[in-house]
Amino acid sequence: MINKPRNVVLLSLVAALCFWVLDATVDYLAHYDEPFLTILLFNKREVSFRLLASLCFLVTGMIMSRSFARQKRTEAALLNEIDERKRIEERLHVLSLRDELTGLHNRRGFFTLADQQFKLANRSHKRIFMFYADLDNLKTINDTYGHQEGDAALMEMAAVLNETFRESDIIARIGGDEFVAIPVGTEGDTIEVITSRFNRNLEIHNAEKDRICSIDASFGIVSYNPLSPRPIDELLAEGDRLMYEQKKGKQSA
Repeated sequence: MINKPRNVVLLSLVAALCFWVLDATVDYLAHYDEPFLTILLFNKREVSFRLLASLCFLVTGMIMSRSFARQKRTEAALLNEIDERKRIEERLHVLSLRDELTGLHNRRGFFTLADQQFKLANRSHKRIFMFYADLDNLKTINDTYGHQEGDAALMEMAAVLNETFRESDIIARIGGDEFVAIPVGTEGDTIEVITSRFNRNLEIHNAEKDRICSIDASFGIVSYNPLSPRPIDELLAEGDRLMYEQKKGKQSA
């Protein structure tokens, strides 16, 4: 049931009062023997019926109008709720592909984007390469300075990668201290250019004052040839192997 609004009730009372006054006036004038009064008296029932019908139509229209407005508000609220739910779902989807600490893509996000990039490379027959890096001495940093400093080192490593690669490139943290990047659409950036830029950015960060500890990284670079395609897991394994070879070389030096 739709409750009548207060203004509809008041309007109904006013209309009923007017109807009663008109009806009483016509009854009073019926005592006079005048032609126009006779016509008025004759049409009294028709006039009354028209007034009553108009009143009912007016009240019904106002009730329906209020009901329609309430329905619109309900629909608008429902649409807002759906939009908010979609925004939450999109936010959760983004979070599911991002590493919470560094803001880079996580392992799941990397595999999702890398799979698309390799398919594009296969269609365009363009070689791409993968930069696989590992933050050196993370365990030592955690044990010596605490996990908070270890987290800071990981975030700084992410900053170095962001400064080395472009915003359009795929950069991810795929493990505790493991990072990987795939340049996207950077024809002028050779492996040598990327390597030089990465090392320079490391030096810039380590030259900052008031540092508790410096950071370093070992890396391996793997090339992907669309004429001889390989799974992403195989490329990661090769990058990991090349990275450990460089790390061992540092330790023995």
